[in-house]
This record gives sequence, structure tokens and C-alpha cells, in this order.
Amino acid sequence: MPTIIEKACRGNVEAMRALYDLNKRETLFLCRVFLGNEKEAACAVPQIFKKMWEMLLSGQVQSEEEFRRVSIRKTVNYCRASIAGKDPKAFRMPAGRNFAGGEYEMDLGKEAYTRALKGLPPLYRFLYVLRGV
Repeated sequence: MPTIIEKACRGNVEAMRALYDLNKRETLFLCRVFLGNEKEAACAVPQIFKKMWEMLLSGQVQSEEEFRRVSIRKTVNYCRASIAGKDPKAFRMPAGRNFAGGEYEMDLGKEAYTRALKGLPPLYRFLYVLRGV
């Protein structure tokens, strides 16, 4: 019996929908966090999955786990390009900063956590979130 990914590679719409349903929440979450804007995040998700369907149909994705990994990578790249298009200096490493060492853990409420995350510069936000992903 063919797997979801095998069916999707053959263009089966239901299989593609199942892959979308399995991955859309994570993709939308990452877009919201990285872009910091609900409307931009909602516009980004279809663009990301359009690229995923192209990769899937061309045989570049072979498993559901690979689909998830590639969709995360596509999401990061899309969001990074979107932010860099607005602010070319957004991802420049600050001079004289050492990011090594140090573990930081805080127990913030959801609202405080969201405000703190949105307040980070794009580079720091990406580094913090991608460590967890």
C-alpha cells in the first residue's frame, strides 16, 4: 500500500492535503514568530507550500519526515528573505558580540513571552526559535 508521500508524489490531492494538514500549524507558527505580523504570515504559508508541492511532484522529497524538515527550511528561508528585503542589515552579526555559552531559561507567561520574542531583533529571534525547532 502506497504511503501518503508516494501518493502525493503522484499528484493525489487528498495526500497533499493530508501533508498540508500535518505541517501547516508549524509553518504558520514559524511565520508568525519570524515575521511578527499575522497578515504577512498568512500570506507566506501558501507561498511556502507551493514550493513544497513543486519539490514533491519533482521527486525531491522522499518521506514525511523529509517533507517536514524541508518545509521548515523553506519557511526559514522565505521569512529571512522577506525580512532582509525590508531591512538589508537585519541579519548582520553585531560586531564584538560573543554568542557562545550561557543557557537561559525563564518562565514567562504567554503574553510576556510573545512580547519579549517580538521585541528581539530578527537575527536574535531566528537564532532563539531555530534552536528550539
